[in-house]
Amino acid sequence: TVLTKSAIAGFIGTLVFKLLKEKHINIAMILCAILVPLLNTVFFILYALAFFNKIFGSIISVLLAVNFAIEFASSLVLVPILYKIIANQQFTE
Repeated sequence: TVLTKSAIAGFIGTLVFKLLKEKHINIAMILCAILVPLLNTVFFILYALAFFNKIFGSIISVLLAVNFAIEFASSLVLVPILYKIIANQQFTE
């Protein structure tokens, strides 16, 4: 279940990026940096509530809010930086 949620979130993020990159690359990167952690967290909360009892699922949901904040912030910072490094690497080769 953990791999499934991450794969789905990444797949949707990739589709959104491919649709938007031709129009505006920066908006595509920022939107994907927001979308993937959000989907990843939402899917995990849904799995937790579906497979565990309500109380345990609620506790997990609260802890995931902190995880989401860290994942979200790091994605917003790292995605544009890593993209620029990769794009520059492709042009120098």
